[in-house]
Amino acid sequence: MTQALAGSATAAAALANRHLDPSSSARLIALYDTNLAHVDSYDPEGGLIPEEWSEFKSILIQMLKNKLSEPGGVWRTEESPALLGPQHFRRSIHEPQVGELRYRKNEVLLDPDVNTVRELPEITLLSEHDAFGGDHAVEILATRRTELGDDLNALVNAHVGVQGFADLLDLALGNPTLTWTSDPSTNDYLSLLNDLANPARKAWAELILSERLYLTEAELRLVITLGTKEQNDGPLAANEQNSLYTTLLRAYKQRVRLAPSGAGSWVAAENSTSAWKLRKTTLPLWRSSRAKRDAWLQALAEHSERPIIDADLIGPGDLLFPAEGNPTYERFDACWRDMHGNAEYPNTGTGGAINVIGAGTFFASNQQTVANFDTLTQQHLGHAEPSLAAIHVQQEDGVDIRPRIAQLTLTSGEFNQLMGYRDLLVAGANSLTGEELTTIKHILAQVEKRRKFFDYRLAEIAAGI
Repeated sequence: MTQALAGSATAAAALANRHLDPSSSARLIALYDTNLAHVDSYDPEGGLIPEEWSEFKSILIQMLKNKLSEPGGVWRTEESPALLGPQHFRRSIHEPQVGELRYRKNEVLLDPDVNTVRELPEITLLSEHDAFGGDHAVEILATRRTELGDDLNALVNAHVGVQGFADLLDLALGNPTLTWTSDPSTNDYLSLLNDLANPARKAWAELILSERLYLTEAELRLVITLGTKEQNDGPLAANEQNSLYTTLLRAYKQRVRLAPSGAGSWVAAENSTSAWKLRKTTLPLWRSSRAKRDAWLQALAEHSERPIIDADLIGPGDLLFPAEGNPTYERFDACWRDMHGNAEYPNTGTGGAINVIGAGTFFASNQQTVANFDTLTQQHLGHAEPSLAAIHVQQEDGVDIRPRIAQLTLTSGEFNQLMGYRDLLVAGANSLTGEELTTIKHILAQVEKRRKFFDYRLAEIAAGI
């Protein structure tokens, strides 16, 4: 590798033989040259900053990935049984961003003041994406938003307690060895502010301020100003109270919620799970790109297209030679039996997707309940939400739910049909008609069939169709 990088005239050609594209090769050469220019320095990082070292490593990793992914490569061989199709993959609702997911220990990844739902892993499966405590990242973020609201209420209640401002500071700042009094000569917070102006004590005061109180000098000055005003003039104005609570809530959050350990620590809870379950994966620079992602999505779309033969769309009359021994007819017959059971068209037999679905508890006599309906759709659609109603509520809130419905391999019409039947049960219907139950079975079987489209297409190719 060193020899490949030694001469810029031939370096690009040499790197091309090592599975690097021109842009990656050019960047690798530039990083090598930058570092080489500082080879005699005493800086342990050489001539590159940490971000550049990260780039350097990513390019080398990509070189290895390209080698493993080439035809006949190890990765191609290992994943040969896997099929890129709708049975195993879904298009995400929000596309990942280009860049690194930087994760450092003792750094919280789910902060309701910082993160939005778009940055979180999407709800697509049942339990596989649960982060911890059986909750998905979306639920954890919502819980933490509630916790911050409860923390704020606790501060407000402390403020109206017996000791008032002193109790507020004790709760927010963790009962430090500092006391708030009405006498300036014994007020430890005022003494700390004065120490910041004393060169002999400034370093100590800054340490106390940042490591124990989690306040800036400006915030400490604001707290003292408002506390003194309240003592002298009575209750603070609404905007002043808001400023006070916002400042102290941030300090409380840093001390409790963002602490490395302890009761209520978000960081401690996150350390027990994988980062990918808490934050949406990204497209790392040099190891991936938007173009590569688009190419993968295009391949998934192509592999999700309808096969040539769909036994619910065509019949033997559409075939030139509808007889056993003809590959086209045999594929038609296999598709029919897959959906309708072990019997020749147009009969139904035992087994088959429709019959398997119909054997569920929901279709038994007097079992058409909302709970059984939700269990049925979870089982056959694979939605993590407790029911389809949870998705429908988002639509009522103005959210475009079409991408989520598409992930379930449903059409909007089928989703609305299923919701209509669920609404009937919610409204008190004791049972559904035979035609309605048949429609439900057919919708769920259609979903299963769509998820097998790529398998069907491969079977057609193998049969020469």
